Amino acid sequence: MGVRIEIPGTGVVLPGAWRLMRELPPFGSVIESRFGMVCAPVLGVLVALAVDRLAATSERRLKMWGLVAVAAALLPIVPTPFPTNVRPPVPDFIAHGTWRQYVDKGQTVVPVPLAHSYTTESQHWQSAARMAFTMPGGYFMAPNGPEHTGNYNPDPRPTYRLLGNVYTSGRVPEIGPLQRAEAEEDLTYWKAGVVVLAPGFNAAPLYETLKQLLGRDGTLVGGVWVWDVNYGTPPP
Repeated sequence: MGVRIEIPGTGVVLPGAWRLMRELPPFGSVIESRFGMVCAPVLGVLVALAVDRLAATSERRLKMWGLVAVAAALLPIVPTPFPTNVRPPVPDFIAHGTWRQYVDKGQTVVPVPLAHSYTTESQHWQSAARMAFTMPGGYFMAPNGPEHTGNYNPDPRPTYRLLGNVYTSGRVPEIGPLQRAEAEEDLTYWKAGVVVLAPGFNAAPLYETLKQLLGRDGTLVGGVWVWDVNYGTPPP
């Protein structure tokens, strides 16, 4: 019952109930498909009650056809192999707390690539560290922009966008004075203490991009490449 309800095979589109609510807070930030997830346990309870009553009835015809109907309804959700991936281990640099040597109070760890809807591994690092460090970026639902509409990611700063493009494309962009100045401004904005790149998908072009942005090679520490940038250090 969303904004538009299409009648299959007719080309007819009717206005849906959600049209009346989508502009109201907080409904503008609600993911409509979540309502289906809420319904699932309710439907499960109804099926369980139906089977319980069918099993207790003495009318054989009702019991037989009732159980056949339940079986037919549940057939589409018969378990099938579910594809899974093995999550990469948390690097020793994070797991052993080595990052603390590079981050002062008020500074952040800047993981590369930064957390986004297409990669959330750095959020796994943060949770493994029991949220002991802060970092820019993330994959979450929050109000964003001047209109405060719902969004899955924060407003991308230039370096956030640049590194994300390298991660998804595998291509090293042209890096000049503008990109270096934007990187310095963004790292200052993020109060970056250290930039961290772990081996993995498109790590080579990401390394080369960081090398050009920061003007030097990274140092291999605890299984990751590290750039000690030390921005945002509080005054003594």
